[in-house]
Amino acid sequence: MKQQNLEFRGNIVDVVGERIFKGIVIVRDSKIAAVREEDNEENVYILPGLIDAHIHIESSMLVPSEFARLAVVHGTIGTVSDPHEIANVLGVKGVRFMIENGKRYPLNFILVHLPVFRPPALRQQVAAWALRSWMNC
Repeated sequence: MKQQNLEFRGNIVDVVGERIFKGIVIVRDSKIAAVREEDNEENVYILPGLIDAHIHIESSMLVPSEFARLAVVHGTIGTVSDPHEIANVLGVKGVRFMIENGKRYPLNFILVHLPVFRPPALRQQVAAWALRSWMNC
């Protein structure tokens, strides 16, 4: 498979260094290979995407794919999602739905807080199924 090389020039927002500088982001094989300061005439801003560290997708009253469709246009690239609401109502079937539906749009969903499931057998079943599902993504 041929490697894909991309270059993006613009104003790079460095959230760690708390500065904005003219530069270039080099992407090789879908991964950032380098970020360099370099003068350019581009008037665009390049900044990291947001990972929402705790969300209950079900509280949005949207299925994961619809939530993702709306979130990515605002810079969200991933969520750490707590599926206890759907699990309380639909159990393993609900969690499976959340995972499968979430694969329909390019947003990274990570589900957590599986210990809230009761009884322990259900908790183990959901955890094992979720682990197998994520490993096959």
